[in-house]
Amino acid sequence: MNWLLIASLLALTFVSCNANNVGDRRALRMAWIWFSAIPFSHFVMALFRAGNFRNPHDLTLVEIWSDGLAWLFLGLSIFWLGQAFRRSSHS
Repeated sequence: MNWLLIASLLALTFVSCNANNVGDRRALRMAWIWFSAIPFSHFVMALFRAGNFRNPHDLTLVEIWSDGLAWLFLGLSIFWLGQAFRRSSHS
C-alpha cells in the first residue's frame, strides 16, 4: 500500500507540474482532494484504534475499516486523475 501511495503522489505531482496538458483541472483538483483524505482517515482510525485497544474484535474491525477507507480514497483519486485527461466537450 505504501508503494502505491508514493506512486500516486508522484503521479499527481508530475501531472500538476505539467498542468497545461490536462483537459479538466477540476478533475485534477478532485484527485488531490481524495488523495489528501487518506492521511486524515489514517488519523481518525488511529483515534478509534487507541480507544479500542482492549477489545480485539473491535480492533480488528477498525483495521478493516482503516484499510478499506484508504483503498477507497486511493481508488477515487486514481479515477479522478484519469478523468483529468478527458477533453471536455464544452471547452
